[in-house]
Parts: sequence; structure tokens; C-alpha cells
Amino acid sequence: MSESKAHKKHANLTKPHLGSWGRCEFAILGTTCSEIQTVAKQIAAHLAPYKVAYIDESHQEQTEPTGFHTQSTKQSSQWGHVQSQLSNDYQHKLTFNSTDIQLINGNHFEADQQIVFIDDKKKDSLHRKLDRITNLKIVVKQSHDQEIYSFLIPHMQVDTVVVSREDISQIGEVIIQEKNRNSSMNGLILAGGKSTRMGTDKGKINYHGMSQVEYLNLLLKPYCDEVYVSLRPEQESEYSVPSIEDSYQGFGPMSGILSAFKHNPNAAWLTVATDLPMIADESIKDLIQRRNPAKIASCYKQSQSEFPDPLFTIWEPKAYLTLLSFLSLGYSCPRKVLINSDVNVLQIEDDQTLLNVNDPETMKLAKSLLA
Repeated sequence: MSESKAHKKHANLTKPHLGSWGRCEFAILGTTCSEIQTVAKQIAAHLAPYKVAYIDESHQEQTEPTGFHTQSTKQSSQWGHVQSQLSNDYQHKLTFNSTDIQLINGNHFEADQQIVFIDDKKKDSLHRKLDRITNLKIVVKQSHDQEIYSFLIPHMQVDTVVVSREDISQIGEVIIQEKNRNSSMNGLILAGGKSTRMGTDKGKINYHGMSQVEYLNLLLKPYCDEVYVSLRPEQESEYSVPSIEDSYQGFGPMSGILSAFKHNPNAAWLTVATDLPMIADESIKDLIQRRNPAKIASCYKQSQSEFPDPLFTIWEPKAYLTLLSFLSLGYSCPRKVLINSDVNVLQIEDDQTLLNVNDPETMKLAKSLLA
């Protein structure tokens, strides 16, 4: 009798690329705690506009309520004291989801990537912490002629960068390179609507010599790693574009966006609805050029509207948790997410670009404008 397969209790979801604290975390170790905090602040100043979190154990008598404490800085960063016995990895990831880069005091906590100082005052301490050095990205020397410890050399990699203490800007550049190395952007064509007012599938309408889905696919391909069309479960795909079936049903465009993040939570998603036939190559290029990855999304608004348009938007990976949070509060409108979140809202140059076509009359107008 063949051995039965192990029973799976939980769905096999694709997980975001997260360490203990976030998507781009660096533990700083090999020097004193006060020096680590000073260096972290200096690095944060070079990482604008990214949001930087600094995580450290409290080094003074606890006077505020036990738990995580933040305070504002000139770099709009978060500086946190974490009581390790009262927190866990799940809470850390939720707490720091809105930040882009996490700098950690490696004397107290571990992280996926490390920045190691050559500081003779902490040489023995560093030697005892070698098990924490798993992905050494930067070695910081106090002076150019300072020798790297022999016990540290086996932990250095081909891409480990050696810098001097005063080269803070170079440290910042290496961190940004690491962040960008793991970033990608996919395209998502929102075609899962029921087209009730139009009376026919909006994804199949021919404005440009082909179906709107095929047209948007051609527009997105040069700028995206992968392009998908978002469809309802009962909707048959007649396109050459790979599809993502809505697994969050009944929430309109939010269903498609969340299903895309469920498919790949590590990519940014450039979403375009089939309702927007006036979108052209220049529109896509402009949005990408003006994108701000430090925000949860980049989008446009028309000159006569006070609200951003959610149907043509770049959603950053950290937007996934924000979208789910709004859904948990009973809000399924992506526009409401944009209005009430840290978003890069851009003024559109030509309002006609965002002409929303949902009925036969507006379709005739769009076709006449494109003729």
C-alpha cells in the first residue's frame, strides 16, 4: 500500500520576501550601541525619500508604556525601542510594513543582512557574534589602512563592500542597490467587471484595431516583468495574456488588485482597467517616471476632481497589507485606500487620458476621439 501524502492544514500561500523586520533589513554590529545609533541616523539622512526604521533595545529606564515606541525625526523615520520578550517576528513585520528600509542594532537583534564595523573596542564582542553574520553586505573601517580581522574574512562575500567610516553616502548607495535588486513590477489589466452598463465585455471592445485587453498588454509589456489580465472565476479567457482569477470575489477592482498581490506579494503592480481606452504609451511612461516607491502607490487625478483615480495606478508591495486592512474595516473601494493613505498623487496633463468608459454613449465618444 502506497504511503499517503501528508495532510496540509493550511493553504500554500506565496509569502512576501521578509526578514525578521521587513523587506530590506540590515543589522549593524561590531561597534558600540551609541555609535550604531549615530551611524543609523546618518545613513537615514542619505536614504530619502525612503522611510527608514531604526530598531534598538531601550538603553534607559523604561518610562513610557511597555512596547514599541516611535518618535518623529527630520528624516521622517521611525526610531523604535522593542521589548524583545514582549514581541515576535509577526508583530515586527506588521509594525514596520509601512517602512522601506530597516536598520537594526545588531548588538541586540539579528537581521537578514549585516553591516559590520571594524572597531577594536568591540573586537572580542564581534568575535562572539559571528553566528549572526549570515549575509555580510558592508564592512566599515575606521580608517583606510585599518586591517580587517582575520576571523571576519571567511564571512565576506563576492559582493561585500568595504568602506571607511566617513563614507556614509556610499553605505546608503549600497543599501538602495540591495533594495532595488529585489524589486520588480508586474502589469495587471483589470477586466473582471460584469460590464452591466456597457452590455458587452469591455475587455473585448476594439478601440485600437484589437481588443482592449490585447492593446493594454502591448502597452504594458515593455515596462513590466510580467503582464496578467484579472478575471472573475466564471469568466472565460479568450486572450493571449496570462490570467489571474479573482480569489477575493465581489469587491470590484479591489478583488483583482488583492488577487494579484496574493499571486505575487513581492512585486509592485501597475494596474490599468479596460474602462480607460485613452491610455497610451506616453501615459504609462509618465506614471513610471514620476513614480515614488516610498509611497504605497502612485496615481493620477483629473484637474476637476479632488480625488485620485484608482484605475490607473502603481501599487507598491507594501500596499498589500494596507489594502487588506481597509477590507478588514469594511471598505472595498481602492479609491478610499488612496484618499486615506500615504500616496503619490499626480496631476494628469490631459484629463481625457482618464476618460472612464462604462456605457455605449461614452464608448462612441471615445471612439470618435481616437479616430
